[in-house]
Amino acid sequence: MKLQVLLVNKNVKETQEIKAALITCGYLVIGVVSQEDGLKTVAEIQPDIAVFAQDVMINPEQCCTFMKADPKLSNIPIIVLGNTQQPEVMISVLNAGADDYLNPPVSIPELIARIKAILRRVSMRGVIEEILKCGDIELNLAKFQVRAKDKDVKLAPKEFDLLYLLMKRKNYVLSREFLLDRIWGYDYEGDTRTVDVHIRRLRRKLGTAAGKIVRTVHGRGYCVTE
Repeated sequence: MKLQVLLVNKNVKETQEIKAALITCGYLVIGVVSQEDGLKTVAEIQPDIAVFAQDVMINPEQCCTFMKADPKLSNIPIIVLGNTQQPEVMISVLNAGADDYLNPPVSIPELIARIKAILRRVSMRGVIEEILKCGDIELNLAKFQVRAKDKDVKLAPKEFDLLYLLMKRKNYVLSREFLLDRIWGYDYEGDTRTVDVHIRRLRRKLGTAAGKIVRTVHGRGYCVTE
């Protein structure tokens, strides 16, 4: 499953260059141009990491504090692309919750290296801790294990990734296009029916535990709810 980067930047040229480099490295990239859209998108898709250009942040400290105060968003790392080299500004933003701050001018190779380093740390921490529960379904990321009504359920890798993504974003409706891009990758040549097929298999394997938990939202996509 490819990792997703949210890029919030109004500089079109810089955004295109960063996005192209990240895609080459195998990441999925969503781009928006304002703090308001950035915070809205963070809540909707819960990316693996968010990169905010300071130029679009009305109040960088408030933006970071807002994300870290929300239990659903607090574990999403934040990198700020700074617009000043003043140490006090960098310290203030980091103290507000940002995981990293890059002084201008932005070096794309350095940004990618920092993204990789942060995601490695998050991955190591998450593999140890992350167990998701929803109704009678329990998913253990570290053990690649799923249990439904206290019985082990054997899932194929893509089925596991699909269930993990839905449970990770519990109560959010995820479109077929989003799931296809997130799990199969932007360059996958199949269509969205691939997602429907895997959802059917997933429901069959989970049995009655799937019940009303794995929901179809007609015209929009799929959602896991309790």
